[in-house]
Amino acid sequence: MKLGLFTLGSILVSVAASQAGCIVSNASVDDANKGDGGGSGSTVTTNSTDPADNAESADAPTVKYRALSSHPGCTTDGLSYTAAKINGYNCAAKEYAVKNEDTSKPIVILVHGNSSTPADWETFADDPNHQAMLSERLVAAGFKTYAVDFRIDKVDDPNQNNDTENAAKNFDHGWAEPILAHMIDSVITANPSRKISIVAFSVAPTVTRDALRRLHRDHKKPFEHIQHLVYAAGAHHGVSTFRKLCGSNPTMRGRITCELVRRRRHGLRPEGRLRRQQGQVHDRRHAGHQGRHVPGRVRFGRSVEAEWRR
Repeated sequence: MKLGLFTLGSILVSVAASQAGCIVSNASVDDANKGDGGGSGSTVTTNSTDPADNAESADAPTVKYRALSSHPGCTTDGLSYTAAKINGYNCAAKEYAVKNEDTSKPIVILVHGNSSTPADWETFADDPNHQAMLSERLVAAGFKTYAVDFRIDKVDDPNQNNDTENAAKNFDHGWAEPILAHMIDSVITANPSRKISIVAFSVAPTVTRDALRRLHRDHKKPFEHIQHLVYAAGAHHGVSTFRKLCGSNPTMRGRITCELVRRRRHGLRPEGRLRRQQGQVHDRRHAGHQGRHVPGRVRFGRSVEAEWRR
């Protein structure tokens, strides 16, 4: 799916207005509960200023994050394009040539969805009108732009069907998050005086939240460098269409649905229950900003098979 029809400027303006004051790495959980970075429904407390001490933002034990040193998807072998050269970054990404870069603007990282590639951000190859998509529009506006590549061509799951195997070449958080976190950290480190903006589609918004959470816990302070976070069609409220795959499909195609949990468990219930959950709903929406999660909500790998069968 192509996303070039979005006008980035208007999206970024609306996101900036809605998130002002939320993106802070050194805020304690108590501070977040009092301010606009959290919600009144949260009961998380900690006396430590070290984000690694916050048990609520710890990795869920059921998510198996791949080590980059042995990650089959962290490679530039066999690319159809010239790999971006980002100091310290060892995985695949595409850089879009910009003739007149405006260094006052943030560096943009585009994050594609499942079973996809950076080509999603580019003009359709068979479009007779050659309509510019998001990558072309960004560089035309002077933005330095990269697109991460999660290398679905390297997915190592059995791939003969989509019921119990992974013919679609889906990836989960354990596959995608280490690559994206590595890229975000590398871009920030290579450009310490620049802000970055992240545009993420489909499964990528929760992967992005996960990457920022883990960088925050690793004391990388990513939020100090974020200008905008643009999340399009993300599964922040869980998934419904493919929920049957959680528990029945042992590959990444099934695991990603477990990681995102069942959609109806996120307040999408009768109005009375939604009113009682409003504080938690707000808190969950901002969870990625403060590097924490609300108990019982999306924790990127929390085992939910039993909950789904209720």
